[in-house]
Amino acid sequence: MSAPSSVIPTLPQTLLAHAQNHPQRLAQRVKRKGIWRTYTWSSVFERVRNIALGAAAQGLQRGETVVVIGENEPEHFWALFAAQSLGAKTVSVYPDATPDELHYLCEDSEARFIFAQDQEQVDKALAVLDRLPDIRGIAYWDDAGMWSYRHPLLLSLDTLSAEGARQHERQPQRFAREVADG
Repeated sequence: MSAPSSVIPTLPQTLLAHAQNHPQRLAQRVKRKGIWRTYTWSSVFERVRNIALGAAAQGLQRGETVVVIGENEPEHFWALFAAQSLGAKTVSVYPDATPDELHYLCEDSEARFIFAQDQEQVDKALAVLDRLPDIRGIAYWDDAGMWSYRHPLLLSLDTLSAEGARQHERQPQRFAREVADG
């Protein structure tokens, strides 16, 4: 008797299938300041696509590593799915990690890009950046307290996503091909 030949889809492939088959169904929700925010499968897919294409525009390539540090918020998962969509490896880090722990995880995994939740996580990344010469970018999703931060590798998730949307306009089929190829 032979083993079944079914192939298990990747998480990005599953996201794509849900976005195609159930675009307006609830995919995620989070309570912020007492108000529930909801995200449909199509909106999550669009956000993941834009983050992925934005990170690719920053130089992230298949096989490289992305570190995501922050709480279990939708943006954390979008960053993970975006990296996986490009064929990158992911390391999810607890937000209570120290700068030295973050440095170790980035160095050991050969990280090339960091997604950080907020000012506290960005501060950790910036504190170890001089010891991580291969980092190509740091994107953050909570901009509270970030108005005075200036660093050539630092950008908001909104800015990264806007670049990803521009990339999608130029090559509308690119992301779906990346995801389909796994």
